[in-house]
Amino acid sequence: TPESLTDWLSLEKESTLLIQGTSAPHQGESLSHFGKALGSFQGAFADLVYNPPSNLYQQAKEVGFPCFDGLPMLIDQALASQRIWWGRAGSFEPIYDYLRSRF
Repeated sequence: TPESLTDWLSLEKESTLLIQGTSAPHQGESLSHFGKALGSFQGAFADLVYNPPSNLYQQAKEVGFPCFDGLPMLIDQALASQRIWWGRAGSFEPIYDYLRSRF
């Protein structure tokens, strides 16, 4: 499973990426009613919500799609900001490991 945004860039060019980017899971909406559409989908699934991911993310994982939640994107955005503001940035893996252990 890809664990950083860079890993996603290496997916095959003809792969389709389905992105769930709404705040619906935080509003109590599970999005599970979209699960039926996964039956004909071929590609990878990204849920930009990371705590907790939507039920749609869980369904996509159960079907076996390559999936990732929003935590790698959050970290990569923070590291990019550090490079812009300070000219250097931390390392992805220690931050990912720390945050993953907390969520």
